Amino acid sequence: MENFRSANLRIALIFILTTAVFLLSATRTMSQELPSNRQMVNDDSSFKKFSQSSEQITYQIDYSELDSFLNSIVVNFGPSERQVSYGLGKITGSRARYGHYGKTALEGNRILFSLFTKQNEQRATYLRMYMETLSELIEFDKLTKDQQLAFWLNIYNITVIEQIAKKYPVQYPKRIKIGDDNVPMFDAKLVRVDGVLLSLNEIQQKIVYTNWKNSKVIYGFFGGAAGGPNIRAFSYTQDQVWKQLDSNAKEFVNSLRGVRKEGNRLLVSAIYENSNSYFNDDTNGLRKHLRQFAEPPVLNLLSQNIPLETAKFYGRIADLSGGQSATATMMSVVSVGITQDGPVLPLGTGRTLPPHARQLMFALKNKYRRLERKGITSVITIIDQPTLNEILESTEEQAPEINATEQLENNNQSDTSNGSETINQQQKAEE
Repeated sequence: MENFRSANLRIALIFILTTAVFLLSATRTMSQELPSNRQMVNDDSSFKKFSQSSEQITYQIDYSELDSFLNSIVVNFGPSERQVSYGLGKITGSRARYGHYGKTALEGNRILFSLFTKQNEQRATYLRMYMETLSELIEFDKLTKDQQLAFWLNIYNITVIEQIAKKYPVQYPKRIKIGDDNVPMFDAKLVRVDGVLLSLNEIQQKIVYTNWKNSKVIYGFFGGAAGGPNIRAFSYTQDQVWKQLDSNAKEFVNSLRGVRKEGNRLLVSAIYENSNSYFNDDTNGLRKHLRQFAEPPVLNLLSQNIPLETAKFYGRIADLSGGQSATATMMSVVSVGITQDGPVLPLGTGRTLPPHARQLMFALKNKYRRLERKGITSVITIIDQPTLNEILESTEEQAPEINATEQLENNNQSDTSNGSETINQQQKAEE
């Protein structure tokens, strides 16, 4: 036990000091694109080192910084109502239709990319670098399998968020290109783990899909698109990773993004086709997999003698503003409260959002009212996000963080006329 504690303390102290110095120098020279020499090809031997793990916990990994960041940017859309949304309509006084017109407009969590400042983008980069540096400080093969799985999912997801933030506004993450060679984002060498440069596709296909045979892992990868598995408002952790994946799997399978019927066709998400190593073109195997997580409405569909077909993937960005930055003529005022278990709702006056995002928020508010009438309730929690100052205070320079949540909450507090709903929601939660 004493060795375990000393190892944890040593890692924590070394990491904090190393990271502070590393970040202060690296962020000054960091460019928007990665050099082309990061596109080198890995052979199979490059991935073998990631197949080794420990049976005992040697290190503890602290993801509190990642939790704080995700809490400040993720908009929880809650469970699917399994009702097709053919669009939220045009904005009053405008002929344009923005962002939210998919059949699943009120499904799947969103990210507040349109509220990102430069500091938010840099924080995403910091978190990716945090995990890269961590992999150099510890013996990676001394992590348990669950620790490694949580690590891979977390570094994959934060890298996706980082790259989208750099390119924003962008409507389709799959179309993002990296570097002078215009390498697709998911094929570019964006991450260095334990000395090996890796692409997002290599992390998913060559490492996780190869070393974990449980098909639940497919629900842990956030690809930035609204049609895919949810981005969670919390990091994956060694002790909760399988429960977290189970939760993501249930949300996805029971949504229209996962399984839906159109006419005489039973459509399933394209993510299953992209994860074919788990199903080997076996539709019966896929049907069995879906039944593990299906609730009665979806179970009923799966029990029908209808062949499964792959639906067209909804690849638009999982962003509150649909991947479109607001112009001066588009802006409307609304504030956003971040929740731990429930939705993000318009609660008063605060940061500006384009009208289509505001429209989506009100539609989400009405959705949660309908869910509440069905007995599905959530607790509303406003969460403060700390800055990097605590880590960097040992140096003469500081990197203050401006985050959407803190800005919006401060504005909420200054608006007593429109803040009554916030108070009522909080009082209800306390009761």
